[in-house]
Amino acid sequence: MSDASPIILVEEIRLGLFRIYWELDNSMWKKEDVYQEEFELCGSKKGREFYLNFELQVVANKNRPYDFKITIEDLLCTDGNDSEKEEKESTHQSQQEQPQSKRQKLNKSTVPSNMLPAMFPTYVWLDSHVSSTNELPLLEDEEGIWEVAVTNPNIQPYIAVWMDFGTNEVKEKHVITGLADMFHNQKQCDVQFEFNDGQSVGAHIVILSAGSPVFAAMFQSDFLETKTRKVTIVDVEIAVFKQLLIFLYTGNAPRLAEESITRLLFELADKYGVGALKDECVDVLLTQFNIENVIDMLVWAHFHSIEKLSKKAMKFLVKNFRKLCVQPEWMELMKNHPDLCLRANQQMAELLPKTESEDSE
Repeated sequence: MSDASPIILVEEIRLGLFRIYWELDNSMWKKEDVYQEEFELCGSKKGREFYLNFELQVVANKNRPYDFKITIEDLLCTDGNDSEKEEKESTHQSQQEQPQSKRQKLNKSTVPSNMLPAMFPTYVWLDSHVSSTNELPLLEDEEGIWEVAVTNPNIQPYIAVWMDFGTNEVKEKHVITGLADMFHNQKQCDVQFEFNDGQSVGAHIVILSAGSPVFAAMFQSDFLETKTRKVTIVDVEIAVFKQLLIFLYTGNAPRLAEESITRLLFELADKYGVGALKDECVDVLLTQFNIENVIDMLVWAHFHSIEKLSKKAMKFLVKNFRKLCVQPEWMELMKNHPDLCLRANQQMAELLPKTESEDSE
């Protein structure tokens, strides 16, 4: 067991849906080993504790020396005293020797069926960046233990694990419908957003603050907006800003997939710290590449440091270079972004067949 102690970052994306970031030090990819971290959920599941195990597995392939296995163990501590926590944080051997009487696995057979969605994850999966698939589900091999082995992984500085507790959909929709009704019918709004064209839209400070750390700071400070309950928006049109507000109320932006809105909405979500909306925008943008927009998309993704989008745009550009190199946008790219052109040329060179002299070397 390694002594490394990666940092767990846990966030609740919506009711009962959690994303867990597990940071990986570069040294962790250099030898076969097992790394373990304990983490606790927040928000609606505060107090629930889990173990995350990351096990490197050596393979006979120089190009990819390691595969790995992720295991999530769901534990319910029956004795929450400090001595047990000290035991769990000591050496791997002491963890194995802990008295079983102090801890028991969650047992679905002992929990009323109407409580299962609240007590147990209904779906656990890895983010798409570690493999070629959109998402990689963890299978529940034993009660309270989820595992998945990743073959030929993309080496990344972090692992992102998702856990969905399958909260009651009917009740959840009822709450969302009520919040949406308050916004769409502009009921009891306590802040107004005013735009350059004279239009305005109202909202509720408590809802905005819950979904955006920027709004939370704005309305808990001595800013003018706190006193006047009026906010002037000059950098975006009301139609795009409304999509941000609707997302904060409902978790959904109806016009997200419109090409004229997606990138603007990402920038707005980035400005106000709405991470879940940023992720949804990127997922949509990954499907919007075409010959006409890929160069512009590449530059935009590079500017905003969206690695996943930048990589796919570059791959699309290289694949369609014969069509793109005659377009005026390519000349602008060469002039204004030589670093991106160099990267494209390097990737194209890798696709060319080697000459006889190169093979002899």
